[in-house]
Amino acid sequence: MKKIFFPIVLMCAFTLHLAAQDVHLSQFYTNHAMVNPALVGDRPGDNAITMNFRNQWPEINDPIQTGAVAFEKRMYNGLQEYQAGLLIVNDRFTPWNRNRFGVALSFGYPLKIGKHRITPGIQAGLYILNGDYSDRTTPNQWNYGIGEFDQGIGSMEPDFSENIQYPEIALGFTHSFPLGNKNRLRWGAAVHHLNQPNISIIDDEELPMRYTGHLDADLYVNDMFVMQPAVRFTRTTATENLVLGSRFMFKQPGSFFNAIYAGAFYRSNIDYQDAFIPVFG
Repeated sequence: MKKIFFPIVLMCAFTLHLAAQDVHLSQFYTNHAMVNPALVGDRPGDNAITMNFRNQWPEINDPIQTGAVAFEKRMYNGLQEYQAGLLIVNDRFTPWNRNRFGVALSFGYPLKIGKHRITPGIQAGLYILNGDYSDRTTPNQWNYGIGEFDQGIGSMEPDFSENIQYPEIALGFTHSFPLGNKNRLRWGAAVHHLNQPNISIIDDEELPMRYTGHLDADLYVNDMFVMQPAVRFTRTTATENLVLGSRFMFKQPGSFFNAIYAGAFYRSNIDYQDAFIPVFG
């Protein structure tokens, strides 16, 4: 019987950019399309809608805000399954009047080999990057007499706005298999920005490829209690980001809530410790 799963996730923890115009989430497992196109549609039920909101650095005025909505669907043609999804994402940095909006489609083709499920996936998206820098100041506008920038002084720079449209391609795969009677292990890898689009209006600035590896599992302690460890590692040029931890899910068959869960994750870089991420849902 088909199930509809509507998780609405409020992203409370801080996250960071791996590189310019590259957004990812601390609770990465909530939005499959941002991790690996082969993950889209690979979750309990035939349909899923997820919504994410991130308010980065709220202690400053006009913080970076990111919103995302994703729809995932599992389809059938006889015994063959198909996975498809739609991602809509908007990322805004108000102080610089800079906004990125994108729409991406994902498709996966699961292959069942014995008890193993191997899924290649592809994602294609179109992104629009807008920015208005006409009210920005430059060093030429520093007025030593008043000790601040003065826009009445010529900036010696042309006023310009940014309007860039660029496509993005991502490829990935996943491999899942059972561990005993109920337990399951899944791992995979993906490459985003495979086409390395130019994201600059001034000169050539290619968006570097982002590499992702991930692993998660469902480990049943008993019929009611499930451990769900997960780890994700990403790398872009010289920047790495590691998130690992676990959720602990308590199933409640027949109740209003199908399950409740709590847990924690830890995020770090190779060079520094970053954040502790509590989770409840």
